[in-house]
Amino acid sequence: TLEDRLLLKIFSFLTAWNVLSSAQTNRALFGRVDALFGIGSSVKIPEKAPKKQPTRAKGRSQLNAQTAAAIASKLSASEIKGIIALDDAARKLELECAALRAEKEDLSAALAGTESVKDFLAGKLKQTENDLAVTKAAAAETTRQHKSDQEVILFLDARNRELEAAQRRSTADTARLKASLAQDRDAHATRLGDLEAQVAAVSREAEANDRRFKRQKALLVKEVRTLRAQLAAI
Repeated sequence: TLEDRLLLKIFSFLTAWNVLSSAQTNRALFGRVDALFGIGSSVKIPEKAPKKQPTRAKGRSQLNAQTAAAIASKLSASEIKGIIALDDAARKLELECAALRAEKEDLSAALAGTESVKDFLAGKLKQTENDLAVTKAAAAETTRQHKSDQEVILFLDARNRELEAAQRRSTADTARLKASLAQDRDAHATRLGDLEAQVAAVSREAEANDRRFKRQKALLVKEVRTLRAQLAAI
Protein backbone atom coordinates (compact mmCIF):
# COMPACT_ATOMS: atom_id res chain seq x y z
CA THR A 1 0.00 0.00 0.00
CA LEU A 2 1.36 3.44 -0.97
CA GLU A 3 1.77 6.15 1.62
CA ASP A 4 -0.51 9.19 1.53
CA ARG A 5 2.42 11.41 0.52
CA LEU A 6 3.26 9.24 -2.50
CA LEU A 7 -0.42 8.90 -3.40
CA LEU A 8 -0.84 12.67 -3.35
CA LYS A 9 2.32 13.03 -5.46
CA ILE A 10 0.79 10.67 -8.05
CA PHE A 11 -2.56 12.51 -7.96
CA SER A 12 -0.79 15.83 -8.57
CA PHE A 13 -0.13 14.70 -12.16
CA LEU A 14 -3.83 13.89 -12.76
CA THR A 15 -6.92 16.00 -13.30
CA ALA A 16 -9.86 15.89 -10.89
CA TRP A 17 -11.83 13.59 -13.18
CA ASN A 18 -8.88 11.21 -13.53
CA VAL A 19 -8.55 11.09 -9.73
CA LEU A 20 -12.28 10.34 -9.51
CA SER A 21 -12.01 7.60 -12.11
CA SER A 22 -9.07 6.09 -10.22
CA ALA A 23 -11.03 6.21 -6.95
CA GLN A 24 -13.83 4.17 -8.49
CA THR A 25 -11.63 1.14 -9.07
CA ASN A 26 -12.31 -0.22 -5.58
CA ARG A 27 -13.88 0.81 -2.31
CA ALA A 28 -10.65 0.96 -0.32
CA LEU A 29 -9.09 3.45 -2.77
CA PHE A 30 -12.28 5.50 -2.79
CA GLY A 31 -12.15 5.65 1.02
CA ARG A 32 -8.54 6.90 0.91
CA VAL A 33 -9.40 9.56 -1.72
CA ASP A 34 -12.37 10.62 0.42
CA ALA A 35 -10.08 10.96 3.48
CA LEU A 36 -7.25 12.74 1.60
CA PHE A 37 -9.35 15.38 -0.16
CA GLY A 38 -11.97 15.86 2.54
CA ILE A 39 -14.91 15.15 0.25
CA GLY A 40 -17.03 14.34 3.27
CA SER A 41 -18.93 11.52 1.63
CA SER A 42 -21.81 10.15 3.71
CA VAL A 43 -21.57 6.82 1.94
CA LYS A 44 -20.09 4.13 4.11
CA ILE A 45 -17.36 2.23 2.30
CA PRO A 46 -17.24 -1.20 3.87
CA GLU A 47 -14.48 -3.62 3.18
CA LYS A 48 -15.35 -6.29 0.71
CA ALA A 49 -16.37 -9.42 2.48
CA PRO A 50 -15.06 -12.61 0.98
CA LYS A 51 -17.60 -14.18 -1.30
CA LYS A 52 -19.12 -17.27 0.16
CA GLN A 53 -20.03 -20.15 -1.98
CA PRO A 54 -23.75 -20.76 -1.92
CA THR A 55 -24.57 -23.67 0.30
CA ARG A 56 -27.36 -26.04 -0.08
CA ALA A 57 -30.12 -25.97 2.49
CA LYS A 58 -30.04 -28.62 5.18
CA GLY A 59 -33.39 -29.92 4.09
CA ARG A 60 -32.07 -30.49 0.64
CA SER A 61 -28.97 -32.30 1.93
CA GLN A 62 -31.09 -34.40 4.20
CA LEU A 63 -33.50 -35.06 1.34
CA ASN A 64 -30.67 -36.25 -0.84
CA ALA A 65 -29.29 -38.39 1.91
CA GLN A 66 -32.67 -39.95 2.79
CA THR A 67 -34.21 -40.42 -0.61
CA ALA A 68 -31.18 -40.85 -2.84
CA ALA A 69 -31.69 -44.56 -3.16
CA ALA A 70 -35.44 -44.21 -3.83
CA ILE A 71 -34.92 -41.54 -6.46
CA ALA A 72 -32.12 -43.52 -8.06
CA SER A 73 -34.36 -46.59 -8.23
CA LYS A 74 -37.27 -44.70 -9.76
CA LEU A 75 -35.28 -42.60 -12.31
CA SER A 76 -33.45 -43.68 -15.37
CA ALA A 77 -29.80 -42.95 -15.97
CA SER A 78 -30.62 -40.18 -18.46
CA GLU A 79 -33.01 -38.55 -15.98
CA ILE A 80 -30.39 -38.67 -13.22
CA LYS A 81 -27.86 -37.01 -15.56
CA GLY A 82 -30.44 -34.29 -16.37
CA ILE A 83 -31.04 -33.64 -12.68
CA ILE A 84 -27.29 -33.43 -12.04
CA ALA A 85 -26.94 -31.04 -14.99
CA LEU A 86 -29.79 -28.88 -13.65
CA ASP A 87 -28.16 -28.88 -10.20
CA ASP A 88 -24.83 -27.73 -11.70
CA ALA A 89 -26.61 -25.05 -13.72
CA ALA A 90 -28.45 -23.85 -10.61
CA ARG A 91 -25.15 -23.69 -8.68
CA LYS A 92 -23.57 -21.64 -11.48
CA LEU A 93 -26.56 -19.29 -11.56
CA GLU A 94 -26.32 -18.80 -7.81
CA LEU A 95 -22.64 -17.89 -8.15
CA GLU A 96 -23.42 -15.48 -10.98
CA CYS A 97 -26.21 -13.89 -8.91
CA ALA A 98 -23.83 -13.41 -5.98
CA ALA A 99 -21.24 -11.84 -8.30
CA LEU A 100 -23.89 -9.56 -9.81
CA ARG A 101 -25.09 -8.49 -6.34
CA ALA A 102 -21.50 -7.68 -5.33
CA GLU A 103 -20.99 -5.77 -8.60
CA LYS A 104 -24.25 -3.92 -7.99
CA GLU A 105 -23.01 -2.90 -4.52
CA ASP A 106 -19.71 -1.75 -6.02
CA LEU A 107 -21.50 0.27 -8.69
CA SER A 108 -23.83 1.81 -6.11
CA ALA A 109 -20.87 2.82 -3.94
CA ALA A 110 -19.01 4.20 -6.98
CA LEU A 111 -22.12 6.14 -8.03
CA ALA A 112 -22.51 7.57 -4.54
CA GLY A 113 -18.82 8.50 -4.50
CA THR A 114 -19.19 10.09 -7.93
CA GLU A 115 -22.10 12.18 -6.73
CA SER A 116 -20.15 13.24 -3.64
CA VAL A 117 -17.12 14.19 -5.69
CA LYS A 118 -19.40 15.95 -8.18
CA ASP A 119 -20.94 18.00 -5.36
CA PHE A 120 -17.49 18.72 -3.97
CA LEU A 121 -16.17 19.83 -7.36
CA ALA A 122 -19.30 21.92 -7.97
CA GLY A 123 -18.72 23.68 -4.65
CA LYS A 124 -15.09 24.23 -5.52
CA LEU A 125 -16.10 25.55 -8.95
CA LYS A 126 -18.58 27.97 -7.40
CA GLN A 127 -15.98 29.13 -4.89
CA THR A 128 -13.46 29.56 -7.71
CA GLU A 129 -15.99 31.55 -9.73
CA ASN A 130 -16.65 33.78 -6.72
CA ASP A 131 -12.92 34.26 -6.18
CA LEU A 132 -12.52 35.03 -9.88
CA ALA A 133 -15.30 37.61 -9.70
CA VAL A 134 -13.66 39.23 -6.68
CA THR A 135 -10.29 39.19 -8.48
CA LYS A 136 -11.84 40.76 -11.58
CA ALA A 137 -13.50 43.46 -9.46
CA ALA A 138 -10.18 44.15 -7.72
CA ALA A 139 -8.41 44.26 -11.09
CA ALA A 140 -11.02 46.67 -12.45
CA GLU A 141 -10.64 48.88 -9.38
CA THR A 142 -6.85 48.75 -9.76
CA THR A 143 -7.16 49.67 -13.45
CA ARG A 144 -9.50 52.55 -12.60
CA GLN A 145 -7.16 53.78 -9.88
CA HIS A 146 -4.18 53.45 -12.24
CA LYS A 147 -6.03 55.44 -14.89
CA SER A 148 -6.93 58.09 -12.32
CA ASP A 149 -3.31 58.21 -11.13
CA GLN A 150 -2.14 58.56 -14.73
CA GLU A 151 -4.52 61.49 -15.25
CA VAL A 152 -3.25 63.15 -12.06
CA ILE A 153 0.37 62.55 -13.12
CA LEU A 154 -0.29 64.04 -16.57
CA PHE A 155 -1.97 67.07 -15.01
CA LEU A 156 0.88 67.58 -12.54
CA ASP A 157 3.44 67.11 -15.30
CA ALA A 158 1.70 69.72 -17.48
CA ARG A 159 1.44 72.06 -14.48
CA ASN A 160 5.12 71.51 -13.70
CA ARG A 161 6.05 72.39 -17.28
CA GLU A 162 3.94 75.54 -17.04
CA LEU A 163 5.63 76.53 -13.77
CA GLU A 164 9.07 75.85 -15.23
CA ALA A 165 8.24 78.03 -18.26
CA ALA A 166 6.93 80.75 -15.91
CA GLN A 167 10.11 80.46 -13.83
CA ARG A 168 12.25 80.80 -16.95
CA ARG A 169 10.25 83.86 -17.98
CA SER A 170 10.57 85.31 -14.48
CA THR A 171 14.31 84.67 -14.50
CA ALA A 172 14.63 86.39 -17.89
CA ASP A 173 12.50 89.32 -16.70
CA THR A 174 14.59 89.59 -13.52
CA ALA A 175 17.81 89.61 -15.51
CA ARG A 176 16.37 92.21 -17.88
CA LEU A 177 15.19 94.36 -14.97
CA LYS A 178 18.59 94.08 -13.28
CA ALA A 179 20.31 95.15 -16.48
CA SER A 180 17.86 98.06 -16.89
CA LEU A 181 18.38 99.00 -13.23
CA ALA A 182 22.14 98.95 -13.70
CA GLN A 183 21.80 101.16 -16.77
CA ASP A 184 19.47 103.52 -14.90
CA ARG A 185 21.87 103.60 -11.95
CA ASP A 186 24.76 104.43 -14.23
CA ALA A 187 22.68 107.08 -16.00
CA HIS A 188 21.54 108.54 -12.68
CA ALA A 189 25.09 108.55 -11.41
CA THR A 190 26.22 110.40 -14.52
CA ARG A 191 23.29 112.80 -14.22
CA LEU A 192 24.01 113.29 -10.54
CA GLY A 193 27.64 114.13 -11.34
CA ASP A 194 26.48 116.64 -13.94
CA LEU A 195 24.01 118.17 -11.47
CA GLU A 196 26.65 118.34 -8.75
CA ALA A 197 29.01 120.06 -11.18
CA GLN A 198 26.25 122.50 -12.17
CA VAL A 199 25.43 123.16 -8.50
CA ALA A 200 29.11 123.82 -7.77
CA ALA A 201 29.30 126.17 -10.73
CA VAL A 202 26.13 127.98 -9.64
CA SER A 203 27.49 128.19 -6.10
CA ARG A 204 30.72 129.69 -7.32
CA GLU A 205 28.85 132.13 -9.53
CA ALA A 206 26.60 133.08 -6.61
CA GLU A 207 29.60 133.72 -4.41
CA ALA A 208 31.18 135.85 -7.13
CA ASN A 209 27.95 137.80 -7.56
CA ASP A 210 27.71 138.25 -3.81
CA ARG A 211 31.20 139.65 -3.64
CA ARG A 212 30.51 141.92 -6.59
CA PHE A 213 27.26 143.06 -4.95
CA LYS A 214 29.06 143.84 -1.75
CA ARG A 215 31.65 145.90 -3.61
CA GLN A 216 28.97 147.78 -5.51
CA LYS A 217 27.06 148.34 -2.27
CA ALA A 218 30.17 149.74 -0.61
CA LEU A 219 30.72 152.05 -3.57
CA LEU A 220 27.10 153.17 -3.47
CA VAL A 221 27.31 153.85 0.26
CA LYS A 222 30.44 155.84 -0.28
CA GLU A 223 28.87 157.86 -3.06
CA VAL A 224 25.76 158.46 -0.92
CA ARG A 225 27.91 159.71 1.90
CA THR A 226 29.79 161.96 -0.52
CA LEU A 227 26.57 163.36 -1.92
CA ARG A 228 25.22 163.98 1.59
CA ALA A 229 28.39 165.84 2.49
CA GLN A 230 28.12 167.94 -0.63
CA LEU A 231 24.50 168.70 0.09
CA ALA A 232 25.34 169.63 3.65
CA ALA A 233 28.07 171.99 2.40
CA ILE A 234 25.69 173.76 0.10
